Amino acid sequence: MNILPEILWRMPDEYVYLTFDDGPDSAITPALLRLLAEFQIPVTFFVIGKKVEQHPGILAKIQAAGHAIGNHSFSHTVMTWKSRLDIERELTQTDKVILRTTGKTATLFRPPHGRFGPNLLRSLRAVNRKMVLWNHSTKDYRATTTTRQIQSRLHTVRPGQIVLLHDGHANSGRMLTALKNALPDLLERKVKFKALPC
Repeated sequence: MNILPEILWRMPDEYVYLTFDDGPDSAITPALLRLLAEFQIPVTFFVIGKKVEQHPGILAKIQAAGHAIGNHSFSHTVMTWKSRLDIERELTQTDKVILRTTGKTATLFRPPHGRFGPNLLRSLRAVNRKMVLWNHSTKDYRATTTTRQIQSRLHTVRPGQIVLLHDGHANSGRMLTALKNALPDLLERKVKFKALPC
């Protein structure tokens, strides 16, 4: 049972949900898509509108591969105390670039840095959007986090977990290596993966 119905932070089933924030990135995201295709794993990408404007072709490839796409704001600004006008501008700008590229509107939203306030909840409720957080972090966004640490955290995933990863971050190269190393073992353990419903 969720604390708030507007916030999704875990799933009540046997799947693991890998989610990737802060992309698309011209170097990491295509390599990540190849890795996911190799292992036939569907995931969810929370994309930044500004980056989609720079790399619309990569977002098209994410969609073509069958992955879910969510809105992660236009400029990756912290929204905790933003006005509803500012929040709605961030949402709308990103919605437009996603729609222009994919022909679909994102129904999922993840707040930058996982931070939110009452205005964001009200804005999401008004447009019938689901906020997605997570209940398992690899901490791959920290500059001091090593490939081995990310890999170790991936090895501890459990059914129903929404896992936080980043494909558009300075440390994403380490994340990619850790994921490549971890996936064969996870699949051997019969871990099942799924994209978030959207």
